[in-house]
Amino acid sequence: MFQSLIIGIGLTLALVVVWTLVQVSWKNVFREEYLDEDVLAGRRSCSNCGCTGICERKGKE
Repeated sequence: MFQSLIIGIGLTLALVVVWTLVQVSWKNVFREEYLDEDVLAGRRSCSNCGCTGICERKGKE
């Protein structure tokens, strides 16, 4: 039981560290495009067209 708890906590911490690295890497690559600290926040339900404002393609789909 104790081993399962350690594995669960370890995997959760590993996931948080990986997600932080993804955020930092994304912000470094697209430094001029994002002003928000959460650089992936505006990417939900996006067509990945690269626009950072109001999505022009959203209404067409």
